[in-house]
Amino acid sequence: MVKKYMNFVITSDKNYVIPITVLMTSILKHTHKSYVPRFFLFTTGYTQTELDIVSEIKKHRTCEIVNMPMDQYLEYFKSVDTSTFTLQYISLATYYRLLLFKILPEDVDKCFYIDGDMIVGKDLSPIYKNLSPNKLAAVVVEIFAMAHKETLLKHLSNISDFFLFNENPYKAPYFNAGFLLINVKKAKELMIFEQCLDFLQRYPNPPYADQDTLNAILGQKYHNDIIYLDPSYNVFCDISYTDSYISPIYSKKQIKKAFKSPVIYHYAGGNKPWLNRNVKHFYEVWHYYCHMSPVSKQITNKAPKSTNKKIYLFKYLLLFRIKYVENKTYIYLFGCVPFLKRKISQNSQYWYIFNCVKFLKITHKGNLG
Repeated sequence: MVKKYMNFVITSDKNYVIPITVLMTSILKHTHKSYVPRFFLFTTGYTQTELDIVSEIKKHRTCEIVNMPMDQYLEYFKSVDTSTFTLQYISLATYYRLLLFKILPEDVDKCFYIDGDMIVGKDLSPIYKNLSPNKLAAVVVEIFAMAHKETLLKHLSNISDFFLFNENPYKAPYFNAGFLLINVKKAKELMIFEQCLDFLQRYPNPPYADQDTLNAILGQKYHNDIIYLDPSYNVFCDISYTDSYISPIYSKKQIKKAFKSPVIYHYAGGNKPWLNRNVKHFYEVWHYYCHMSPVSKQITNKAPKSTNKKIYLFKYLLLFRIKYVENKTYIYLFGCVPFLKRKISQNSQYWYIFNCVKFLKITHKGNLG
């Protein structure tokens, strides 16, 4: 029987072993049972130890992991100067995603690219199976960048490749490269990788690295072959939801709904939930999947042990105080009366009323395994 794959490309260096393991765990939990998830890991610095850590996810569900070391491809990016990156928390590994247009096996007709600082919250098979052979990619407009295009995207006015954007930013809006669905077969036929290299030779150090590169080629040159996905497929977890975002593709209602119910959680920015608790939104979501994953014990003590959040009914009337302590959440009525407690342990959630009487257990092992 021929396996029906859903292909994923993930780039990683040794610093991202834990995040990508949690990401892959979230993918396995939600991928429809008719597909076999197949992960192509574009890695640098991985030893057998790192591969063994990631491979632990196979105990949860059948999947395939193909490690593709990047050392032999570094020559392609010799002109890149990482010190010029606007986002200094990213590394040269961000450019490796461009290789998905070049080095994936011939049987890969399409694939997702997903950043290592993301979490998948729902099944991706509906958009995967419905990607038209005539389309090149499916992307999500970066609403934050578009809202601040006069500053964040000012550099595009000096790059002739952004002819559509510079004529009218709403004609070919700037997309985020963290989550992509790519028609690999068509991309190879169009020699997209070679076109990306040509762009980098002419503009060797664009401020947003490969994201500028992909926007210049996919978003400008092949604008008519791009599908714009719902904003819920790339929700930033570290921006203010109260800001007003104007998008040529999405309505305010769509954006508001996406914030409330993300399909993809994107922990973009310097704050990462495996490092600190400073992420504005959905910190607990990342740790929810972390506790399902093989790296749960490795991350437990790396974040501050507790934090408090207060919810007011009116400006001066405290309604709830929510206290996070590692894998436990305590909810206090009026800030002091113990009301609810949630404990996460491996693949289960346990809920207690008055912090001691267990009234609900939610087990996720069946969905993941």
